[in-house]
Amino acid sequence: MHTVALFGGQDPHGLTAQLPQQLLNAIDGTTEFIDLNPLVLHPDRPNQPNVALDALERELAKADVWILVSPTYYGTVAGPLKQALDCLRPRIIRMTSKGDSLPGKYRGKVYLTISSCFASGFDNTFTHQTDACFKMLDKAMSTAGLRKAGELVLPNTWGMTAVPEAKQHAAEKLATTLPRRVRKDDETMKRYGLLFVMVAVMAFATMSLQLLLPLSGFWWNYISFVIIFFCLLAGILHYATFMRHKHR
Repeated sequence: MHTVALFGGQDPHGLTAQLPQQLLNAIDGTTEFIDLNPLVLHPDRPNQPNVALDALERELAKADVWILVSPTYYGTVAGPLKQALDCLRPRIIRMTSKGDSLPGKYRGKVYLTISSCFASGFDNTFTHQTDACFKMLDKAMSTAGLRKAGELVLPNTWGMTAVPEAKQHAAEKLATTLPRRVRKDDETMKRYGLLFVMVAVMAFATMSLQLLLPLSGFWWNYISFVIIFFCLLAGILHYATFMRHKHR
């Protein structure tokens, strides 16, 4: 398995760059770290060579796993990585005649995202400072058809001189969860199965709560079922979103 990390921050030797290096060192297979700062990237133009972008795409094409690394600047992705993704967009996404964006030739590859911020872990949990950065990267990769394998965040970097040991262990742990051989996305049935189980459990819980209510008649039972089911579902989705993006 071959893994490529694209670094889009300002300092290729800084804290944000050290975290993916820790992950790369723990990955079973060949790896490459690409600093985007020296690359002069521009979009494809008719009848004009695009040597730098061609070279970058060749490295991505060889990789089974892409790691996108960017500190959170002004609440979003740093310029070098954003520029690279903008230039690569027509190459990794298939556009229809109506302008719809569909997964391209790299569909099925796996990606990871890494970001950092000055805010503390507690502050980032509730103010979501890195969320916009992660969401932008997720949108680009999901549109291209890549599958997310995880994310890492390094908060509280103001005044920090070295990556904390806990984050180093988190990077190493994430590396062990990557597949040894990336296969075509076969998780559709798994997602449908999980959805069925969730709906079944929610319906059971809703009907159990209805038994505690002194209601009679079809419409009262229907209205109470909808309200209870909605409240339970909203609570689960909110909790799942919070846990996924707690970013501590």
